[in-house]
Amino acid sequence: MKRFVSTLLVLGILGGGGYLIYKRYMTPKQVRACEKLAKLCGDGAKDALKECEQKMNDLEKAVGKPAMEKAVSCLNEASSCARGVGCMVGTGVSALGEFLEGVRRSVQGK
Repeated sequence: MKRFVSTLLVLGILGGGGYLIYKRYMTPKQVRACEKLAKLCGDGAKDALKECEQKMNDLEKAVGKPAMEKAVSCLNEASSCARGVGCMVGTGVSALGEFLEGVRRSVQGK
């Protein structure tokens, strides 16, 4: 009986540790960013998590991985909802910059 309880305890600890590692390090960066934003902005934001994750994926396609990684890093350091939203707005502005660069190159014929 002691062996059974010990085995259950070890499996519980390993399972809990695995879950924590997954949530902290292996969850996609878009999901972590949305969860952080929801935590900073309150309960109303938690209802929009799935939509947020989709928008983050779309944003990454628009701005590229390096810009998205900067946005997620900025968001991880944010301590308020306003700062977190500011990180995401900055990423959107980055996408606008890419758009304008494309227009400029098209007009100049390069």
